[in-house]
Formats: sequence, structure tokens, C-alpha cells
Amino acid sequence: QDEAKLFGDKAIEDANSIIAKIKEKHQKDLVIETVEKGPEKSAAAKWAEKRFAETGADGVYIVITTQPKLFEIVVSPKTREKGYITMANRDEIKSILAKNLKDKRDDALVKIAQYTLEAMNENAKKYAPRLVKDEAKLFSDKAVKDVDAIVTKIRETHQKDLFIETLEKGIDVKEFAGWARERADKAGVDGVYIVITTMPKHFQVVVGDKTRESGLF
Repeated sequence: QDEAKLFGDKAIEDANSIIAKIKEKHQKDLVIETVEKGPEKSAAAKWAEKRFAETGADGVYIVITTQPKLFEIVVSPKTREKGYITMANRDEIKSILAKNLKDKRDDALVKIAQYTLEAMNENAKKYAPRLVKDEAKLFSDKAVKDVDAIVTKIRETHQKDLFIETLEKGIDVKEFAGWARERADKAGVDGVYIVITTMPKHFQVVVGDKTRESGLF
């Protein structure tokens, strides 16, 4: 929404195309608007947060004003808490605007949209649910599909993992517990890890320290 007429039609078209990809891929919003008259700098942050809340959007909100010349970036709590946009990402968006907004406005618009998409793509990999890995083929496709849906809900609701994997070859039962914990740590599991092996026929459940200390499990 370019009320202040800061950007060219081509830049707006390109940015809107990227914004549509963000919505389609991550179900998150990137709302960018320009207005002529804004508040004093000291009141800008709270003013921007209020405007963002009124949109009902979930994602990133960027408002740019010409009187006074300033911009504010707000990240919704859900987007921040789930790791889609970190404070470092927010700072990078701020840097892109600071460097380009004065002399390269159209570049600034497209760059912040593109950076937001790329940041969400990268962060989503880290926070994506860890689906069942049934190497030993112990479960039916239906069971795996049903559990994957539950695993996804756990990730979305609690930002925690439930990673279940099956292997044909394991390790001596006496060393199994330590081996399972090493696998969980190496995989970066933050939550609950369950490994099942067929040789030997054994399983181990590992609960991450942070998850146990938080009382979630």
C-alpha cells in the first residue's frame, strides 16, 4: 500500500509477487505500507505496532513515512516465537532500508521482500517438523502419515520435536542409551527422540535437557 507514492509500478509488482510466495509457502504475511504523515520518532514504534495489530496480519509489517522521514519494522509474536523471522533478520531488513531507501527506493522495496522470503525459507528448515524416518520399514504408510500429522502439530503448538526413526542395525544393548543420545544430539533434536532397531531388537527414548527442564515432557 504505497500511499506516499515512493515506489514505481514495476517495483510494486515485483514485491507483490514475492509477498504472494511468502504467503503460499509459509502462510505468513509481509505487509509494507507508506504514509505521508507519521508520528514523532519517539512514538513511532508503538504507533507501528498498533497499525500492525489493526491489520490482523501474522508476519512482518513495515511502515515508511515521509513526514517525518522514518520507518518501523514489526514482527508478530507468532512469527518471532516460531523462528520464522529472528531479531537478526529484522536488523538486516532495517539495514537494507537504511542503505537503499534514500537513493534506490525501488531496489529497497524488492530487496526487503526478497530477503524476507529467503530468511523464512532458511529458518523454516531449522524449525520444520522432523517426520518419521522408517528405514527398517516397520510401519505402514498409513501409520507413518498419521504420526507425521501429529508430529507437525507438536512442532506448531510447542515448537518441539518428536523424532522417530527405525534402523536395521543398531549397537550393543549395553551401549544403546549413550548411542541413542549421541544420535539425538547430532540430529539437533529439541524434544523427544525415539530410535528403534531390529538388530538388536531394541528401542530407546531420549528426552532433550531443555524439554525436560521446561516440564513439557
